[in-house]
Amino acid sequence: MARENIAKYIILGLLSIQPLSGYGIKKWVEASISNFWSISYGQIYPTLRKIEVEDLAVKREFKPDKGPKRNQYTITEKGRQEFIKWLQRDEAGEYEILLKIFFGARLSPDENIEKIQRFREKRVHDRERLEKTLEDLHKNLDESEDNLYFLLITSFGITSYKSQIEWSDEALKLLNDKNNQ
Repeated sequence: MARENIAKYIILGLLSIQPLSGYGIKKWVEASISNFWSISYGQIYPTLRKIEVEDLAVKREFKPDKGPKRNQYTITEKGRQEFIKWLQRDEAGEYEILLKIFFGARLSPDENIEKIQRFREKRVHDRERLEKTLEDLHKNLDESEDNLYFLLITSFGITSYKSQIEWSDEALKLLNDKNNQ
């Protein structure tokens, strides 16, 4: 199966907020999601051309107050529908949930709550699996020089999963509180 072009959905998501140029998209990414997802100009411009051909966005030329003419893209209804379908699908990648929550205002609170609950359940399962591995590594630490380093990485994974579970709990509380107002 071909790898999904996440850049397409990042761009559609940003265009669902406001019309943007390629430069504007890059600036939005740098100011918002770059701590967990990056996108380069080498991804932005070919993706913009592709979504325009697919009628997911329309391009118009504009002249800003400063600088040369630019192309600005606006999402179409077809683009909005495709973006929403992507938001509603299960996450394929490790941190795709963060992208989907970033654009969470396009889904219902219940859909976002369900996404985060699934994410939390997976992280609890992953943490429990690593805790068993850590226990085995402690028992067999002297069997191989590598086991110490395996233990360090396993410990890192557990700490990371605990942090993600804690984030999930906080996010669920905020969403549930907002949902119950």
